[in-house]
Amino acid sequence: SHTFIFEAQDVSGNSGIKTFEGRVTDKVAIVGQVLPYPNPYDPSSGEMKITYQLTNETGVRIYIYTITAERIWENRIDAGEEGGHAGYNEVPWDGLTGFYEQVGNGVYLVQITDGKGKLLGTTKILVIR
Repeated sequence: SHTFIFEAQDVSGNSGIKTFEGRVTDKVAIVGQVLPYPNPYDPSSGEMKITYQLTNETGVRIYIYTITAERIWENRIDAGEEGGHAGYNEVPWDGLTGFYEQVGNGVYLVQITDGKGKLLGTTKILVIR
């Protein structure tokens, strides 16, 4: 917790003091949107990137689900690594499931959480071959 004290005086000599209490937090959030590119995505063209900006460094979990909510891929990223540092992050996905199978055409849902499971952001990916 921090205390901010503001004191002001005008040209006539009138003065005043105002005190504010404030707290600096280390809450983590995604600034703006989670943006996958290219989207639509053709896995035969190489990797796609899932991009986002974090307010603070944190461990991150990225999950990709089918439209029927089956988890097909996840990536666990430690704080400070690409994907888990403050600012712009770019995480590659090659269009494969966690079992190294090529995904089919369709809509996939992306969910990003912090290391404790708090939802930070979501987006959709359209896969077209």
